[in-house]
Amino acid sequence: MTEGKTTILLAAVCMLLAAMPPAANAEDTAAEKQLREWIESEYPSLEATYKHLHANPELSLQEKETSALVARELTAAGYEVATGIGGFGVVGVLRNGEGPTVLLRGDMDALPITEATGLPYASTVRATDSQGREVGVMHAC
Repeated sequence: MTEGKTTILLAAVCMLLAAMPPAANAEDTAAEKQLREWIESEYPSLEATYKHLHANPELSLQEKETSALVARELTAAGYEVATGIGGFGVVGVLRNGEGPTVLLRGDMDALPITEATGLPYASTVRATDSQGREVGVMHAC
């Protein structure tokens, strides 16, 4: 499994587990099956989003399109969404009654590096950095 697919899968699992009510032992098998089925059904969309974000990176404090996409996806998934946090930050809250709270944090900004991975969805983006230089931009973390 590639690093990208592993990342997508981990995010999907975390989001689904946060949304699922705690299961009793007898329900674990059903919950596991539900999780597996959900990942399989959502994987093509998650992979397409991953590739789009990878191919269209934005430098720090310039994440206008990225934050808009994240806000749309969270809204479509039923989250309460707040935007414009510290600039282009996005917060999504999914309420599921009383109980433990799960926090998942992610960065949206890319680095001023020209991508040379050869991936079919490699970034070809160029942008102006904070010092006014034109630079290649990629998600390299």
